[in-house]
Amino acid sequence: MKKIINSKSFSSEKGFTGADIVISVIIFILFAGVIASLMYMSYKNSISIQKGAYAGAIATVILEKTDEKPYEEINNNFLNSNQSEIDIPEGYNVTYESSELYYNLIKQVKVTVTYSLEGQNQSIIISKLKIKE
Repeated sequence: MKKIINSKSFSSEKGFTGADIVISVIIFILFAGVIASLMYMSYKNSISIQKGAYAGAIATVILEKTDEKPYEEINNNFLNSNQSEIDIPEGYNVTYESSELYYNLIKQVKVTVTYSLEGQNQSIIISKLKIKE
């Protein structure tokens, strides 16, 4: 017994249909959006890490210069008096605070480096003790 096949019940197998193309374009756009957002977040995190590391390096250089100077030269005007030795790039704001402890034998030095990241201010604070010799 032979089956008769109705040719109208099968779709044409000549190539892609309009629906196939629309679905594939939608899927491509969705995946491209996800990949682009992941790349942007990765870039943003990279910039954040770089700026934070650079701010830490600035604070470290300032504290190393503090170690090189005698105890008597350490005061709140330290950055102004040593401006030629310390390079602070544009976009970074540094505050330097010195306070005396224990009968003028120890000074606590606090360096705060502030920078802007996506419109928000970020800060790194490092402090150390300078002992009178």
